[in-house]
Amino acid sequence: MDDGRQRRVPRALSAIARRGTPLVLVGALAVGALGLAGFAESGTPLIAEAGAPTGDEEPGGAGGPATSDTGAGQAADAATLAPEGRVDAAPDDAVTVLVAPGGEGGLAPGTDLTVTVDIVNRTETDLDAGELAVAIGTDTIDSRSEYSAWLDAGGTAAPETASLRTDAPAVEAGETETVTITVPAGELPFDDASPFGPRRLAVQHVIASELTAEGRSAIVVGTPVDAQPTPLSVVVPIVPPSGTKAVLDAGELRELTAAGGYLTQLLDAVEGTSATLAIDPRLLVSVRALGNAAPAPAVAWLERLEGLDNPSFELPYADADLTLQRQAGLTEPLSLLGPEFVFEPIDGAADPAASPEPTATDAPDEAGTPGASGTTGTAGTDQAAADDEGGAIGDDADPDAASASAGSVAPDAASPGPTETEDAPDGESSRPTLDELTAFPYTVESVAWPVSGTLSTDDLAAFGGWGYRGVIVEDAAAERLADYDFTPAYDLNLDGWSAMSTDSELSSAFELAASTNSTADRDAAITQLSTVLAIVTRELPQQPRSLLATAGRTAPTDPVALGETLRAVDALAWQTPGTLEVPDLTEGDVPVATLREGAHAEVAVARVLELLGAEERASEFATMFDDPEHFRSERRAALLALFSASWAADRDEWSVVGDAFMDYTTATEASVAITDSSDIQLIGREAQFPVFVRNDTELAVTVQVVLEPTTGRLEAGEPVTIRIEPGSMARAQVPMQAISNGNAEVDARILTPDGVELLSSQRLRVNVQAEWETAVVVTAALALTTLFVWGVVRTVRRRRHEKVGASSAGAVPPGGTSVSSEGE
Repeated sequence: MDDGRQRRVPRALSAIARRGTPLVLVGALAVGALGLAGFAESGTPLIAEAGAPTGDEEPGGAGGPATSDTGAGQAADAATLAPEGRVDAAPDDAVTVLVAPGGEGGLAPGTDLTVTVDIVNRTETDLDAGELAVAIGTDTIDSRSEYSAWLDAGGTAAPETASLRTDAPAVEAGETETVTITVPAGELPFDDASPFGPRRLAVQHVIASELTAEGRSAIVVGTPVDAQPTPLSVVVPIVPPSGTKAVLDAGELRELTAAGGYLTQLLDAVEGTSATLAIDPRLLVSVRALGNAAPAPAVAWLERLEGLDNPSFELPYADADLTLQRQAGLTEPLSLLGPEFVFEPIDGAADPAASPEPTATDAPDEAGTPGASGTTGTAGTDQAAADDEGGAIGDDADPDAASASAGSVAPDAASPGPTETEDAPDGESSRPTLDELTAFPYTVESVAWPVSGTLSTDDLAAFGGWGYRGVIVEDAAAERLADYDFTPAYDLNLDGWSAMSTDSELSSAFELAASTNSTADRDAAITQLSTVLAIVTRELPQQPRSLLATAGRTAPTDPVALGETLRAVDALAWQTPGTLEVPDLTEGDVPVATLREGAHAEVAVARVLELLGAEERASEFATMFDDPEHFRSERRAALLALFSASWAADRDEWSVVGDAFMDYTTATEASVAITDSSDIQLIGREAQFPVFVRNDTELAVTVQVVLEPTTGRLEAGEPVTIRIEPGSMARAQVPMQAISNGNAEVDARILTPDGVELLSSQRLRVNVQAEWETAVVVTAALALTTLFVWGVVRTVRRRRHEKVGASSAGAVPPGGTSVSSEGE
């Protein structure tokens, strides 16, 4: 019989059938009329008025316990079964009994029943020793609403008789005591003729004949004879632990894929089960990019993943949140720009920030003029200290830390880098392509899996243009137009879109099983799964409907517990492994539903816009690096890791990591900066204006230095392009023409080769002496002329003086005789 032609029930009850939503009214009717009748008709011992609420009572605690209000205690939320109301979730200021049947949710006639009971005392008063009374109903639970009502109804009446009574230990204030009860098969009201189906189970805690608390559960008796098992598919995320960066390095892969490692346990959990695998391509890329240098356990893990028979579909890279991107205004989802980010750049550095302090050579001298060495060198330590304000690495920003937190790729010094294909032709790249890195034999194509509660009709419309064929939605997000008195299959026509609706009750149980370290919690989760599947099987015994559940939207906390749960459910006689298929709306009568609008918080969308702005800025200035595509692809991969769906559960930490991503971008840009200097003396009409630029990154950069005088005393020449090695400083000599003397200022800016201006700019002070050259020449000429004239005058005077002296020496003085020379 077609689902759409099934008998209709009122909308309120159909909602209960679909979601197991608790209603106190239904609880009272179902428990009073059905549950107690089952106990009474069988003639077996029972708990008096078990589950019959009084007018003043609140529903029992989560997981089926009814709590006593000692002090200010209130009954816990009773929306679900025991799995969500275990010890850690027990209400404060109350005594709570939590029940977890053994036997993985089933009981074969003729076998003993084991029940684990946790007595949780969250009051400030010690509990005295008492008794535990166990009662089991004989009537089957025939609907999910009836099951929910049984668990939700409270009961405070003291027990009169029970299937079994046993001692309960004293429980100190704030403590928990666990008791394991075994009910012998001979005391159970079942035999081989008992019909298959779930039965009510209650355990009451009594002290001095006064009821303290009651816990409720169920147990499935027998196996189906004339019913077909219910197909179930469970979607399990195959993703690295939450918070993982854009690509896993060799060390991380070695740890995660070793024996007992997280990813190894995850494959152990799903292999040979009904799980459908939602695979993050980041895992494939991380292993394959290492090539021959990949750790052997990681290679074996990937080969094992590829060889599994489980159905599978592809998640976006890093499981990037699709609805978050669309609601931030993206017209298409972000994707990897290329495989460059997983390989080291040409010069061997992968993290373009956080370099050591530069060494001392070629620093400007005290007068502000450059030293006599070449035009390129490293800055002195004194100069580097003076540059702290504009540096990329200081007290306010740590690009290394930012990179690590935001998922950037930095090579592991202890791990070998990727190896190249041995047979690559000379001169050709041997690196694998992005398609080769992400290839996988998926069995289900183009499935979108949004974060719960975030899907909108605009998102659905966008998904079609993005290439998706189907979408997984939680049942609470889809309002079916038809009412059902049974559990419908997962396939939906959701506003004209092929949708697969998950069963929230089953998903919650699987998620709990994957996050608990308690055997009792796991047993409680399996009991919930077993009971619900048994009810669904009995609803339409000859018309099985395929159901869909998930094991959570993020990485399972405990893969071992998840694996035990998957195998326990697969072993149920009333369940069979299902197959995930995208509904074909052109074939058959696919049930129609309308989407209940969801959305991300406005603050999350605003944050995405900031992150997108930071990535855009990084892409703009990336051309200063020798390999800009490497930097761009690394930033894109880091951004995708920030968009991971796992962050939806921890927005506070997401905000911190987002800050680190943006700080990294800002710090990297600021790592290439003009250094401060004292006033520069510019002598002459034409000169080379010195500008020192430092590079604090670990990659070589090429930049243009541009000068713009603020006054008419100077006229700058064309920009000068310089290359600066990692962790060093270079000097640019920019042509400058002086127009007139005086003090002037020059704005110095740095541009990438394609003209993108960097954050760093400096206003330099200049003392211009454009006329000194002429003054010196004139002064020198005058000095030389003066010296020449003075020399000529002196020479003439000396000669005249000599002539006068000679004439005087040859004359006869008056009254004297002439003196003749000897020999005359």
